[in-house]
Amino acid sequence: MAKEKEEFFRADCMFLNERKLFQDYDLSIFDELKIERLNIAPDDQELLSIPRRPDYDFRYTNMIAAMGLVRSRAE
Repeated sequence: MAKEKEEFFRADCMFLNERKLFQDYDLSIFDELKIERLNIAPDDQELLSIPRRPDYDFRYTNMIAAMGLVRSRAE
């Protein structure tokens, strides 16, 4: 997995509250398998596409709110 996609995926893992369990994921994470087994071209848009997300701080604040916690102003 490309470094940019790996970092994107790690951030998404932090914010699991944004999706429902078993909801389709909009980032291709098994690129090598798709290329080898499904004969998808390495330059296929499905493999290259990285979705847009709100910035980390906005996502973090929403996660804390979803958990019922209060975020400190010092952060």
